[in-house]
Amino acid sequence: MRPEADPSWYLFDYGMVISTAPEAADWDRLRRAAGVDLEPAASPYWTNRLAFDAGELEPVEYWSLAAGRPLGDDLVEELEELDAPSGRT
Repeated sequence: MRPEADPSWYLFDYGMVISTAPEAADWDRLRRAAGVDLEPAASPYWTNRLAFDAGELEPVEYWSLAAGRPLGDDLVEELEELDAPSGRT
């Protein structure tokens, strides 16, 4: 877990000005790397996303939950890079 944070401001990206919605090719790349389909709304990609974006989960924890199995650092780094076009950096 990450240390407690006390943010003094929040950034909301209404209308996808800063980030973009994942496109079909983005989901396909994530699926191939993770070995599971992450796009469905009920997938662990989404069900754990709020905790991840809030800093409550480390990347290795989040992506292991999303993939349904423990993942190594190299694969987590790849997934982080693949996920960046949708706004996660």
